[in-house]
Amino acid sequence: MGALVLASRSFDERQREADHETLTSTAEHRPYYRRLALLRHLTPYLLPVRPGRKTMLQDGGDWLETAREKRRQLLETKPIDGVSPNLSLACGIYRASLKNIAFQCRRRGLDLVFITQPTIYRKDLPDKLQRLLWMNNSIGAFSMTALEQMANAFNQTMIDVCQEEGLDCIDLAARLAKDTTVFYDDCHFNTGGCETVAGIVTEFLAAKYGATSSHQERVGTSLNGP
Repeated sequence: MGALVLASRSFDERQREADHETLTSTAEHRPYYRRLALLRHLTPYLLPVRPGRKTMLQDGGDWLETAREKRRQLLETKPIDGVSPNLSLACGIYRASLKNIAFQCRRRGLDLVFITQPTIYRKDLPDKLQRLLWMNNSIGAFSMTALEQMANAFNQTMIDVCQEEGLDCIDLAARLAKDTTVFYDDCHFNTGGCETVAGIVTEFLAAKYGATSSHQERVGTSLNGP
């Protein structure tokens, strides 16, 4: 949606870069999986600490407030009330991509579970929560109603593909609250949101693959803490 509708970046460019960012060291010198909180917490216990090795924490929050302020300014100067004219085309490209993923997984004998994309977007979102949003582009800033409609269109595309292909789909977008108990911006989860999502996904996988009750209890303990 960011590349195809918001025009924040080239979709072709994102296609070329996504696998490298996810699996190699091109993104901030570390692939995404190396930046998982679980892996970061376990690393000190799994790898010996070399003499002179230092850990540096960086605060990356400054850019977020700058982006939020930019969106607020664009809403005043370049508001976009309707959905993007590219929405239908974008959903068609998204649909084709989902179908291709399904095909490639079937080809390799892999189980596939799709998950819809939750967002905080809703037309009645209070002003204090709207100030958390930052996604925009050089053209302007979409209204809350337009963002909600476009996010729903993408998620409905996924649901339709899953029904056509007989695939599992966790409609996560329909199950999460659209407030700060889950999100800290447009679509990214805070700690509470991560715990809620982990619980929903774990519950689904445990039911699908017949996890034992003792295993589910251990998973529940790890999610909810001691």
